[in-house]
Amino acid sequence: MTQQENKALNSLLDSYDQLGIINRANQTQFPSQQPIKALLDLLKELLFPGYFGQEVLKDSDLSAVTKDRLSHLQVSLNREITRSFKWMKQDKSPAPSTKESPDQITQQLINSLANLRTQL
Repeated sequence: MTQQENKALNSLLDSYDQLGIINRANQTQFPSQQPIKALLDLLKELLFPGYFGQEVLKDSDLSAVTKDRLSHLQVSLNREITRSFKWMKQDKSPAPSTKESPDQITQQLINSLANLRTQL
């Protein structure tokens, strides 16, 4: 590596330490794009069943499929909110303006889905 390339490399590595905002294996991870996209896809499937998603739903399957989707949403969303809170704490970012737990935030969103469908 040339001296100029080495300098550029060291500057970039220094920026990682100074600015953060990278996922490291030995630190708390902030949400990556793929899980967030998957959550948004799941929300679309819950809001518009049969229109979004890969499966065409039968009336007899609607309750079971919706229950599975809600369960998956609850686990996945809670995990990503928890990850965000931990990352903010580690990164010394301002604390979330809410005193609610990830469980409470997740449940509020789930409880609002029927109303959101009505508004949409």
